[in-house]
Amino acid sequence: MTKARCAIRPFDNLRRHELDPDTPLDFTIAADARGSRTDYCDDQAWRVKLGTRNEPALALQTQFGGRADLVSLEPSIRSDDMIYHQQWAYARSPVVTHFAPNLIQLEASLSPDLQLVARFWAMESRAAGGELQLKNLGGKDITLQLELHGSVIIGGRKRKLNMLTLADGTLALHLGEIGNINPVLTLEGASSEIYGWRIRNAKLGMRLTLLAGHSARIPFVCAGLADLRDSFSLAMSWLSRPWDRHYAQIDRQAAAVPKISTGNADWDLVIDWSTATLLKAFLNATDALPEPSFVGGRAVNRGWSRNGRGDDHIRSWAGQDPTVAYLALPAIATIEPAFAKAIIRNYLATQDASGFVDRQPGLAGQRQDMLMMPLLARMSWLMVERTADIEFAQEVFPALQKFFQRWFAADMDADGDGLPEWQSERQMGYVAFPTFGSGRGWSQGADTRLFECPDLLAYLISEAAALVQLAQELDDDESQTKHSQTLAALEAGLEALWVGRRYGYRDRDTHVHNVGRELLRGGAGDERHIINERFAQPARVLARIVGGVSQAPRIRLKLDGLDIHGTPCTVEAAADEIRWQNRQGVFTSPQPLSALHSLEVEGLSRVYKVYASAIDSSRLDINALLPLWTGRLPRARAQSLVALALDESHFLRANGLSMVSASDPDFDPSNVRGGGGIWMFWQALLGEGMVAAGFRAESTALLQRVLTRLSAVLGREGRLAQFYHADEIQGFGEAQHVAGSLPLKWLNDALGIQIRTAASVWVGGEFSWGAPIRIEQHGVIVQRSAAGTEIHFPSGYKEALPADAPDQLVIDPTLTRGDIEERPALPAPPVPADPDRGTVVIEVEDDADSDTKD
Repeated sequence: MTKARCAIRPFDNLRRHELDPDTPLDFTIAADARGSRTDYCDDQAWRVKLGTRNEPALALQTQFGGRADLVSLEPSIRSDDMIYHQQWAYARSPVVTHFAPNLIQLEASLSPDLQLVARFWAMESRAAGGELQLKNLGGKDITLQLELHGSVIIGGRKRKLNMLTLADGTLALHLGEIGNINPVLTLEGASSEIYGWRIRNAKLGMRLTLLAGHSARIPFVCAGLADLRDSFSLAMSWLSRPWDRHYAQIDRQAAAVPKISTGNADWDLVIDWSTATLLKAFLNATDALPEPSFVGGRAVNRGWSRNGRGDDHIRSWAGQDPTVAYLALPAIATIEPAFAKAIIRNYLATQDASGFVDRQPGLAGQRQDMLMMPLLARMSWLMVERTADIEFAQEVFPALQKFFQRWFAADMDADGDGLPEWQSERQMGYVAFPTFGSGRGWSQGADTRLFECPDLLAYLISEAAALVQLAQELDDDESQTKHSQTLAALEAGLEALWVGRRYGYRDRDTHVHNVGRELLRGGAGDERHIINERFAQPARVLARIVGGVSQAPRIRLKLDGLDIHGTPCTVEAAADEIRWQNRQGVFTSPQPLSALHSLEVEGLSRVYKVYASAIDSSRLDINALLPLWTGRLPRARAQSLVALALDESHFLRANGLSMVSASDPDFDPSNVRGGGGIWMFWQALLGEGMVAAGFRAESTALLQRVLTRLSAVLGREGRLAQFYHADEIQGFGEAQHVAGSLPLKWLNDALGIQIRTAASVWVGGEFSWGAPIRIEQHGVIVQRSAAGTEIHFPSGYKEALPADAPDQLVIDPTLTRGDIEERPALPAPPVPADPDRGTVVIEVEDDADSDTKD
């Protein structure tokens, strides 16, 4: 029998929740890269499932990265004639009280006198387990039998499990060969003696006497390595260690995580969930990438690389997507600064002599072979601003300048006017804009290389402004002057893209904003079509060929017409110049025409249909609003964009701002049969932009709308998604993706609170949240309400500010100068004027190889 031991030490810094089985949340835990070994090629995440009524009350489950349909470990406890296994038997059902990226804690009452605290913990990528603490509140000693039941389902069939017994009678459970691993489950005190040396079921058991008023902790570990002996050794290694110091580390790490109380418990859960998802996304460095990096999301069915290299992972595990990097970096910077710096260093590790930086470097050496979005200087400045890490600024500044200049090379700026062009819609980060999306029957499919786009200019302006601020920080006057000049030129170029009440796309060569028109619909593929259309303004012609099979036909396309000077010309395109995707080929004329006389496709059969139109660059999508993000627009311009963003006939939907205007004929709120949906990256950019432009109340209202819908999705689906329906409570794409989490920088901006260190807080601006706000991080507590702002530093020093005091850096004056690593924020560049271990194996066949519907 096992004697009682000391109780589990409670957490001080993890927020306490009360989440019961009626809250169908997908509680996933994975090794935390901040203090654990992670394995990019074999990452095994686990989830904790709370059962209802006739289901097991508790289960720790996994799929070992996709190797199994389901692996489930279920605890049961016998006391006298009572078995506590199914949920109905519990006096009080388990509730989740604490969660972290790698840990879940639950509390329950088996009976009025017997309490349970369960902690489930992912120690490293290939080992997880937990411990069950039982507390006897009664006046009599209790004898209990604790069992762990194992179940493995692969290919819809329940598999055989093997008992491993040592010479001393100690037991372990071999879960069988699952893919290329042989996982082993161990339980402290497990012995075949309690079963009379006859084992009939796939389970581990142990007995203990629980003295009145005492507690007992029983740990277990499951490890999954290729060799059974290695799995057993790893599991026993973890089982033999003291765990309290690891719990203490988790608690210390939690002190760096902001605990934000908004006045709405559902919103607070979304915030905590988003932060845990972000932290959980990071994995340690590999030989192919020098620093820790993130993946889209950790889940029980992801993480196993079948080829063992990692380059066969799904897309969301294939590198640092910049739209996710931007959301991750400022949020992680004050929690784990090393991770924030790692994001930048990983990008710059791909830089070549020309300044080229790959858009999506991965932990297996993946590359996208596409120039990174212009976000690196902005992200680096956010890092420096939050941490005052001047050495980091000095380290990366030269490479950031080279990267910025690379955007103005001839292959990125074909007409050399200082306004570069996107090279593909994939580079933009979203592939369903009606103007550019390729391979979609509803999308125009225009070539991005032929247009100047307001979103790209917004990114470049933001990069230039960040370089100016970094140069100021580094006292580099020459670089500051140079980038200030580029900044002014970019802002002048952006102004030329203003059309009516918003920014628009314009032709790269003619600098004209075109309204399209149909020229040919469903023409026979084997005919020459007479068009005879003259354009009011020079326009590019887009030809679309539909039909046949997926393989591109051998054809030649000919357009006869007049060039921009009225001179007859013929535009020809060989098969390899036509983009072919999803049984359709699309070609955009490389030169604008003033008229189109005829169109012919040589080598095409009648089964194909031909369509043609003059390019339409007037279709409205979220990029028209994106310059707002720079925070540098004249007031009138910003006001017009905010009004358009919040116009329900265009962008404002029930769940946030749609990617495409609702007025577009191909708008689809689900993003399935048209452009639309809600993507957090673009919500964040525009929400941040509103705050920067002086529209905090509008940004706050939008953020609260998004929070409400995210909490509804989390409550209904048990997880957040990659992106969302614009109108309905529904998530799409990959579940538990970082991209669909709440943008935490936007939240900080809207609240006007950013706790940077234990000695410094950035706070102020209009208080527009409504309900009082409380944030605790690094031991600092900040409270804001309509009555004012109070800051409590861990030293005991307090400071009070009026409710709408201007943005300012508040530093604890009781600390010595050496304790403070902060500087006041530098001013932004001026804004332009307003222009308007031997074992015996026992095979157990309890329900083995039986069919199952689970």
